[in-house]
Amino acid sequence: MARLVALAAGDPVTRGLAGAIFAALGFVILAFAGADLVVFLFSQTPDDLVAVRGFRDVIGLDRDGSFGETVCFTVEFFGAAMFLAAYARHRGRLLFVLGVVMVFILADDSLQYHERFGAFLVRSFDLGALPFVRAQDSGEILAWALAGAIFVLLLVWSLGRRRAGDGGILLAVFWAFALLVGGGIGLDMLCIALPEEAEFLRGVIMILEEAGEFFGVGALAATALAVQRHGETYFTECAQGALRA
Repeated sequence: MARLVALAAGDPVTRGLAGAIFAALGFVILAFAGADLVVFLFSQTPDDLVAVRGFRDVIGLDRDGSFGETVCFTVEFFGAAMFLAAYARHRGRLLFVLGVVMVFILADDSLQYHERFGAFLVRSFDLGALPFVRAQDSGEILAWALAGAIFVLLLVWSLGRRRAGDGGILLAVFWAFALLVGGGIGLDMLCIALPEEAEFLRGVIMILEEAGEFFGVGALAATALAVQRHGETYFTECAQGALRA
């Protein structure tokens, strides 16, 4: 992983594109958080601070079709394209699996897979609610678990032809997925479990949840970009190091 990071850091194009990705995601998070805080602190009625409310809604971390959602979709599409392009160039099974996973992440966000399939599971199997969450949330957790099980099977398949360097890529995506899952599932469930009276805390957790998802996706896209641009050097050096060892 360290060698891949070093290669990316030494390339102005990779460094610039990765910086642009995180700058765009950071702007969305900070802009929404700032507008939401202003409304919370200084608004007394729904008619106050109309311009600030409108700006917050345009950014809209929790709104379909918002600017924030469009930025996230763009980064997810870019990450999927880079992983699949890296697979086409370097032919590593792991790269193919990661490309498929990025396509799934994009499809999940845009088509609401876990919400819709979770609701289907609740209706079909009469699922009850887990502690502190609704039945719908139980269905969504199960939908994520099923998707995760498929991903694990694909990962095991990819490791059947593991190549020198795959471990570094796996480490990079592990931390990215930790942010993604921690935000999208962990903090989301915590936010749902909080009482409605804890409005400010719920708002803070919602922003942290979206930040985890956004920066997790950004880290995946940056890793995909680095592998696509520097995979030949990276895999060659890793193979030579393995031979020397």
